[in-house]
Amino acid sequence: MNDKNTKIISSSQFINNFGTAMTRISLVILISTWFSNPIYIGLYSFFLFVPGIVFASPIGSLVDNCRNLKRLLVETLVLSLLSVLAILFIFCINLRSFPLLVLLAVLYSVLCDFYTPIISKITMIIFDKREYMKINADISTAMTSANLFSGVLVTVLLGLINFKGVFEIDILSYVIVTSLILFLEVPDNDKFSSKNKENRNVLVSGFDKAYLFIRENKYLISPLIGAVIFNIILAPLDVYLTQIATINADNRGIVGILDSLFSFGFLISSIGYRFLSFRIRIHQFISLSLLQVPLAILLMGSTRSLMISAFGLIILGASIPLYNISLKTVFQNKIPEDDFGAISNCLYALINLSQPIGLLGVPTFISFCGIQKYSITVFIIYISLGISLIIANKISTELDV
Repeated sequence: MNDKNTKIISSSQFINNFGTAMTRISLVILISTWFSNPIYIGLYSFFLFVPGIVFASPIGSLVDNCRNLKRLLVETLVLSLLSVLAILFIFCINLRSFPLLVLLAVLYSVLCDFYTPIISKITMIIFDKREYMKINADISTAMTSANLFSGVLVTVLLGLINFKGVFEIDILSYVIVTSLILFLEVPDNDKFSSKNKENRNVLVSGFDKAYLFIRENKYLISPLIGAVIFNIILAPLDVYLTQIATINADNRGIVGILDSLFSFGFLISSIGYRFLSFRIRIHQFISLSLLQVPLAILLMGSTRSLMISAFGLIILGASIPLYNISLKTVFQNKIPEDDFGAISNCLYALINLSQPIGLLGVPTFISFCGIQKYSITVFIIYISLGISLIIANKISTELDV
């Protein structure tokens, strides 16, 4: 049964991420086409960011309290499909209403946010703890492969067909994913539901639960701080790509190629994690990532060599799965199963709160001081932090599972 479930989860993750990424990229392009003022893109990004934080706890709690996770997953997939249909409809009738488009995009984004916590919880129900790292690496590989190809395909398709065709592909992807999930063999969530049934009508903040969880597991503080700082540095990725393309190649047209190199590093690392997880412990993966990030930033921005900068992008992409897969596996093993959805969702939301700092602060720093000084400054600060945490044993062996 597990082999069948593994194939279904991995393939559905790839197809779902593929369609979702195409729609999200297309929406950005559509908004910039319909509303030429760049402030619309900023407002759109802001309105998408806020619901991810606001709904983190309710979505997580709903997942925890759900007895039939397979049905909830199918329901959210169908509703996501309907939201894309609504976006397709307003495009077909050329209804250029920014508030309506944002409203539908937010609805679509919130519905998509159900997918990851449900799949993570299903993974806990179906698989043994020893298999978490393997299946998480497979999921990361599927997601990255989808992201790698979707961006390129959107660029190609928009040159051949219009937005209608791209949205139709996403609709088709939801039909396929929903059909696949129907064959997923998932037992009812009974063993996790007894406590939640008693508190079904009691409003308990997932953020309070997350806070108590961290207090009881203080060895997680350092990895989470590292994740927050990493999020700040990674948030303005498009700025890095544009800077490298402009300064090192004097050609902004290669931004897509540079983005593919970043995704290539992510993909190779996800695949490698699966095979190295039996030899390298989680605390070692996180330690390695802490050292990779500053090295990658230094190689990317402190040189005029396009080849070295491209190599830095690959290293940066490769560092992410080491952290993400490790943190996800730790959460699955350490968070109480009854509250997994609420706590994990809130922890990720708190980590993502740092994104606006990176989106606003880093471009400002680079505009005043340049990419080279920024890269050297980040390298010195981040490498010092990483080495200090490692030497002080703050990346604890308690993370290992």
